[in-house]
Amino acid sequence: MSTTAPTTPAPDATERRSSFVLSPVLVTMVALSLWGAWSLYSNQQVNFEVLGGAVALGGAAIWALWGAIAIGAIVLLQRYARRPVWTIVLALCWGGLAATYFGGLANDAMSTITQSASGADSTVWTTGPVIEETIKAVGVIGLALVPVLRRFGPADGLFYGVLVGAGFQVVEDYVYTIVSAMEAGDSPWGGMLSTVVLRGGFGALSHLVWTGLLGAGIGWVASGGRHGRGLRILGAVGLFVLAVALHAADDLFASNSQIALTLAVDVLGLVILLVLLVRVQKSERRRLAALADDHDGWGVVDRADVTEPHDRAGRRRERLALRYAYAADQFGPESRYARKAASRVGPGTPDDHDSPRRHQPSH
Repeated sequence: MSTTAPTTPAPDATERRSSFVLSPVLVTMVALSLWGAWSLYSNQQVNFEVLGGAVALGGAAIWALWGAIAIGAIVLLQRYARRPVWTIVLALCWGGLAATYFGGLANDAMSTITQSASGADSTVWTTGPVIEETIKAVGVIGLALVPVLRRFGPADGLFYGVLVGAGFQVVEDYVYTIVSAMEAGDSPWGGMLSTVVLRGGFGALSHLVWTGLLGAGIGWVASGGRHGRGLRILGAVGLFVLAVALHAADDLFASNSQIALTLAVDVLGLVILLVLLVRVQKSERRRLAALADDHDGWGVVDRADVTEPHDRAGRRRERLALRYAYAADQFGPESRYARKAASRVGPGTPDDHDSPRRHQPSH
């Protein structure tokens, strides 16, 4: 098997770029995230001064630790795909800064309108979920429009959707924690810890689940051409409605202190997302296997690496081959992502020769 870099024609000018590019969408997303960051800080500055640095930093440390664990798990779950770090940061910033702030503004405005019209406020489980999921979805759509990946598919949409949800979850829970500490008066630590316990558990994954579902739908719409577009749009709308329905049910039960039902809704959403994740990853793997077959492994991987059954010893090489296939497809076989992946694939290992599967040489 050849391990030399493949010689392929340069990408067509109409293809999406795979490097950092300043685009109007990117600049807008960054600007709105910075605006959200400054506004959130300004709104909480008085609370920080009253509580003192120890309580404020304590709450931040708790949710930052949770966020680091959740985000690390998300990155590991993407398996062979290696997306640019700056897109991961942008997704987190959109969810945690832009969506949290502008979603709060929209919710407050709708609450004021509702109370003026009817004297009651049910926006927490009616319009609130629609507003928040819409603003988070805008961030995933923006990432699909920023010219980074050559192909933005369901796996990419799900991945970035979960990241946007993680950013939103961390910042929203932190704000609630600070407010609870303020309301606790002389025992801010007790108020803060009670909120951490209340919003922990399965509920701490809720926004990740909801935005992951709608992100997969956005990726499904973005991944295809005109053929079947109507069906893909219908599927994306269905996933958006599902995300909003789960969000609304969670908020409704939580506002009525029905903890068991709240947890049941959160578990149901998590199960649905995991099932969708498995299906999306299997579909992406089949697509990459077909591409490797069409390109004869781009001169780096054997077609058998990603198209034939594997024994236990060959699975590591399979993951490395898929990593190269993803990089070659998304960023081009000459990109630094593909070259790095190719160097890890290597010429094979002794375990490969013991494998019952057949190695086919690349041409």
